Amino acid sequence: MNSSVMELTIKLMGGDEKSLVVSGEATVGELKQRISQLFGEPPYKQKLSADNGTHISLEDDSRTLSSYGLHSGSVVSLLITNPAGPFQVFVKNEKGQIGTYDVDVNETVDQLQTKIFNKLRTGTYDVDVNETVDQLQTKIFNKLRVPKDQQRLVFNGRQLEPGRKLQEYDITPLSTIHMTLRLRGG
Repeated sequence: MNSSVMELTIKLMGGDEKSLVVSGEATVGELKQRISQLFGEPPYKQKLSADNGTHISLEDDSRTLSSYGLHSGSVVSLLITNPAGPFQVFVKNEKGQIGTYDVDVNETVDQLQTKIFNKLRTGTYDVDVNETVDQLQTKIFNKLRVPKDQQRLVFNGRQLEPGRKLQEYDITPLSTIHMTLRLRGG
């Protein structure tokens, strides 16, 4: 076995244990995925820890196993939990950037997609107060490729209506306009 691969023993609190071969550069999140395949428990229910002379809680899903000091022969303890509140998920985009999102187990995929959309779709635009909402929507489309009919723009709690000028909403330099995704269908 080369140094970049390690064999871990995954031990359930009830005593059941299984071996798993992983890369030392694998993340805790990736290990949880593999454990999910072995034991049938979803990653969000898994609490992992190890004891290499000191108790280590493997809490950060984005950290590598080797950064926690795990090595071939390490024993990873697995506690199955039933989390009650929100938890974090990591989403990696096509550019390799990772975003962190707080989600609840009862949320729908659409709700998570909206969170991702809203976080990734942030930009700065040069506008004039005499420009219309339509002109701003066109700039947003040109930069982010979000169709105008899917843009819902809000400033100070007021939805911006196409055909109206930005000055009608008291938009000033450095104002923040919020955009949410208008979902199609029904």
